Amino acid sequence: MKGIGLILRRISLLPLATLLFAGCARRASSPPGKVDLPPVGVAGRKSFIVEEAKRGPIVLIFPGRSAPTDDKTLGIRATALRTSEKLEGSVAIFSWMRYRQACAWVRREAAKRRESGERVRLALVGHSWGGQAASNFTKESLKKGIVDEVTLLVTVDAICKGYLKGVFYQLPSLFTLEVFLPHRLRLVAFRGTPRPDGEKLLRHVNYYQMDSPQLCGTAIASASENHEIWLDGGREPGHGNLDNLVAELVAEDIRRCFLKGAAK
Repeated sequence: MKGIGLILRRISLLPLATLLFAGCARRASSPPGKVDLPPVGVAGRKSFIVEEAKRGPIVLIFPGRSAPTDDKTLGIRATALRTSEKLEGSVAIFSWMRYRQACAWVRREAAKRRESGERVRLALVGHSWGGQAASNFTKESLKKGIVDEVTLLVTVDAICKGYLKGVFYQLPSLFTLEVFLPHRLRLVAFRGTPRPDGEKLLRHVNYYQMDSPQLCGTAIASASENHEIWLDGGREPGHGNLDNLVAELVAEDIRRCFLKGAAK
């Protein structure tokens, strides 16, 4: 009887196993799905392609963890709009949750430049979790040859991406009363950015603040420039509004970097 029961159990599991393997086979043999991109000029919650062009620089911007790209008060959105006014090229904002979309968009814009024989130059900007996303995109786009150079990387109060990391890094801050005392441990600050080499990654500008307990960036040793932002008169910077305070500075950084590149 035991033998019969074992046979029956195996037979009952056979259809399930067949379905699982069939599903795996279909997934493995099917081509990767096409990445749909949003229309130009229409701001959505997770993406906003401000403008596109067949020539000129490409500018990709990543906002913070949960910042909606259709929020008109968002500093990163203001950065994108000001950048669009300052140069002729392609400018877009993508949430870190739309990383694949961002990659597909840059590939599409890069193809336009290569068709016209133009060098593909990219600027990347990231605030908070977007700082790590921008850093990762810098490494990936150069390694895979998606672009010829990253002319500029800008990080704004870059924070290590991930909910578990955030909790783990903030626990020591709570234990040391960082919320109540003026010191900052900066454990959650992201530092793993690539080092500019003057050929593939030309420049890295890092903005950060030390006024927000727990969530604050820090100086990055490999950056070309580090700028701690502090103000007074009721306009003290915090992690959430630093992108608003440096929007014009970042847009001008981008303009000047591409202007220098064009002059070579």
